Amino acid sequence: MERTRSTGIGVDALYYRAQNDDHLDLLDKLERTGLLRKELDKYLVSLYGLTLLDDEQTKTLMGNIEKLFSILKSHYKAQPRAKLMVAELARMANLSYKETAECLSYMVQAHWTGTHTSVFDNPAEAFISASETILRYKDFKELVAEVIRLQIQREESAQSTREWFHSDLQQETHQGKDIFLLRPSFFGIGIDLKALWKRLRNRSR
Repeated sequence: MERTRSTGIGVDALYYRAQNDDHLDLLDKLERTGLLRKELDKYLVSLYGLTLLDDEQTKTLMGNIEKLFSILKSHYKAQPRAKLMVAELARMANLSYKETAECLSYMVQAHWTGTHTSVFDNPAEAFISASETILRYKDFKELVAEVIRLQIQREESAQSTREWFHSDLQQETHQGKDIFLLRPSFFGIGIDLKALWKRLRNRSR
């Protein structure tokens, strides 16, 4: 398995699943709960999943994200119609291109951007622009809080649906029908995600 950390491309999802066939249920659970995302047949830890981690690498990453967000917000105020090349953004933030590209791969998962390249693997072409939405947030932490709030709402809604369906199935079972519902457990997701995050970051690139 290969992962280009610098561009946020992720790992080949099909290959990763084939090599970790004893964890297929876990991978499905992480996808279903929004902690792991699949894009262009690649697996990446989502922005929501990133918020559950508390290691030094993640803290550094989030610090870099705040720096980039501040620059992009100032750039939008000065030139609201202008895009910003990622290479120039990296220079302005005093970060490497790889660090900047990785940060952006998480940042674009929140709703604040205008247009941007689908991936950030080409310094000669990669660009990003903000939308007016960026002005509504003091910093990226506020955006992250919104992402978490919306994800929790989705999980609660899904949980309510499952509980209603389970109750209905129990009633059907009491009427003599052989029906059961497999209810997935969401405990331990943070630990599982942390292990996967380390593997995604540390595998050979």
